[in-house]
Amino acid sequence: MRNAFLEYIAIVRATKEVNLRTCRKIMQTYQRQTEGLLRVLLEEAGAAIYDNDTSQVIAGEMSGSYMAAYSDTCGFVALDKDRTERSGTTTFKTPQGHPTVVTAKCTKIMLDDRILEMASSISGPPDRPAGQGGWAVPSVRWINGVPGCGKTTWVVENFDEEKEVIATTTTEAAKQLKERLRGSLGDRTNTKVRTMASILANGFKANETYYRLTVDEALMNHFGAIVMAARLAGAREVVLVGDVNQLPFWTGRTYLQ
Repeated sequence: MRNAFLEYIAIVRATKEVNLRTCRKIMQTYQRQTEGLLRVLLEEAGAAIYDNDTSQVIAGEMSGSYMAAYSDTCGFVALDKDRTERSGTTTFKTPQGHPTVVTAKCTKIMLDDRILEMASSISGPPDRPAGQGGWAVPSVRWINGVPGCGKTTWVVENFDEEKEVIATTTTEAAKQLKERLRGSLGDRTNTKVRTMASILANGFKANETYYRLTVDEALMNHFGAIVMAARLAGAREVVLVGDVNQLPFWTGRTYLQ
């Protein structure tokens, strides 16, 4: 299990590096005024050159919200949520005098640093040799079924409020499960049903542990991510719910880039 965890962390690091190189290349191409190549790179990455001071898109297109942007002086910079809410325009925490940044599909959701920080919190440096340190292995159960067979109903009917937390792959799945559990849990559904990304990036409150971690649509997650979530939850039992015929998690996009 530790090896799966280490592989997942390696993928997170590789993804961060790929995103960094992509945005850096776009910025360098913009600075060199190579307009033809810039158009191609912007389109491929769903990216834009953005002036943070004037809130103007210089090249490319922006849509929706972004957690971060790339600055050529310090790498990725976070969204300034307070200023964005006050002004109604997207504002990043850019260094003074360096307002030009790159936004892209990859900067819409950027949790890599937070995931790596959480990984270190549960086992020390994640690149420590796998044989060092004890890793308790939880029991693992697999609940398989085709779409529409009642897997979600099974999760709801077998949910144990005192001992269990549910991880979903998408926010939409989390919303649906929360609605089905709200009658019995009320607002407590917000802590009992969470996305996998939320668990990996934010962990749990101090001394908050769960006997069981149930993972909906489990095959859409890297097994190392599931292992990490189980460690964060302190889970002794992991229930994986899904369909063996579903296309599984694939990391090829990261490596191909």
